[in-house]
Amino acid sequence: MGICHLFAVPGNFCADFLMATERVGAISVIGTTNELEAGYAADAYSRLAGFGAACVTHGVGSLSLLNAIAGSYVERCPVVLINGGPSPREWADELEKGILFLHSTGRFSTDFELFERVTEAAAVIVSADDAPAVIDHLLSACMLSRRPVYIEVSLDLWNEECPWPGHPLSQQCHLHNRKL
Repeated sequence: MGICHLFAVPGNFCADFLMATERVGAISVIGTTNELEAGYAADAYSRLAGFGAACVTHGVGSLSLLNAIAGSYVERCPVVLINGGPSPREWADELEKGILFLHSTGRFSTDFELFERVTEAAAVIVSADDAPAVIDHLLSACMLSRRPVYIEVSLDLWNEECPWPGHPLSQQCHLHNRKL
């Protein structure tokens, strides 16, 4: 997609992803002072470069940038929102035992349900085996619709290996990309 900068606020659910992104070095992580700023920066970046991306942590982080993503949806700005989420075990503890995980609203799937309404496509990834197909589907939706997408990834998947997607995304999806 040609994204060279990722606007982010580090948090416990996305820290491993941000550290890996820094380590690989293909995308520069730009730390912002708050999540709403990260969302607006990704929106502006998409207007200049073709596509933008933001990464935050579940609950308080993602809900703070909801308005920016809603604006991106209305204005047709293709932004990829990567949200680090709780592990399946944390979800199970909350559902079965009433133990809230960090930043939980106490309502199951709040982040996903809200972002599903203001993005072209949204998914929660809880399996490394499913990740390539789901991510490819979301990125294709972003590129073709020119609207934001929401990718929530379970905390325990950031360091897991996943299968190779098998094929590159369609070249027609890249038509509107510009380099910064």
